[in-house]
Amino acid sequence: MSAPGRALLLAALVLLPGLAWGQRVLEFRKDFAFSAAEVDTMAARSFGARLRTLALAGKLDPDPALKARLMRIVPRLLRAAVYERPAAASLQWEVHSCTQCDENASAMAGGKLLVSADMVRHLRLSDDELAYLLAHEMGHVLAQHTREFATIARYFVDNGLHRDYSDIRNELSESFPVMIRMHPVYVQQELEADYIGFVLGAEAGFRPAAMLSLLRKLGDGGESVLATHPSEAQRLAQARRLRCHVQAGRDRQARQRPLAGKGAGDQPQYRHAALSPADPGPPGLSEPGIGNVGGRTLADGHGQ
Repeated sequence: MSAPGRALLLAALVLLPGLAWGQRVLEFRKDFAFSAAEVDTMAARSFGARLRTLALAGKLDPDPALKARLMRIVPRLLRAAVYERPAAASLQWEVHSCTQCDENASAMAGGKLLVSADMVRHLRLSDDELAYLLAHEMGHVLAQHTREFATIARYFVDNGLHRDYSDIRNELSESFPVMIRMHPVYVQQELEADYIGFVLGAEAGFRPAAMLSLLRKLGDGGESVLATHPSEAQRLAQARRLRCHVQAGRDRQARQRPLAGKGAGDQPQYRHAALSPADPGPPGLSEPGIGNVGGRTLADGHGQ
């Protein structure tokens, strides 16, 4: 689908009553070199090790109030994620928070998310901003960016087409030259995660403007060949374009309201409108597991 077509469908699905019901906004790549089971298993091991380290140091899930916020927000996002990618319902999603840790927010394959309680507090993130932060990280999981990254990396390492995932993963963790060569892939994946996150957040009912305020708060680490994220200007430009499409949809909706019937049955019905904070979400999201992913490495995950 073309970019204008995706933008129109986004506005229609998120904001307009009854249009294109049953259609999905997102499309995902499928031509990966390594199996999801292999990638997810290794990510789960790394995630488990990271959580154990944090727990032993007394740094895991330090803030009950933040945990409660995550438990309100994540099920709503998961409903949108499962709508866009039904296979997401089979993942063992976990979300945790940490303090005095290296992560700001990160994601590992298989639905493992981690967010810094210190960052959330320091930036004073609202629930809507926190939702878009989490939605961005979920975007990496839905797009299977770890599998994609390893698949592409085969062309940048010696004899890459004949090496298995574990070998490629180790090379990515240790090779500075490969990191430099893969820089455009990092940037593209972050922009994709922003796009996916915007869709998930909007479909789940969070204010689209919060995506822009989140990006402003996150700021810009400066231009660097070592940077794994696009510049703040790039990310804001994309978010503004998406918000403009949403606003255009709202404007069209407002003009059409006088044509709607007056009965309760004639009111616009929005996808995911029935979601409530009490909704437990799909199977796989365990109450103790609201935490996050381990730190991002070249091989395992993505993070802010």
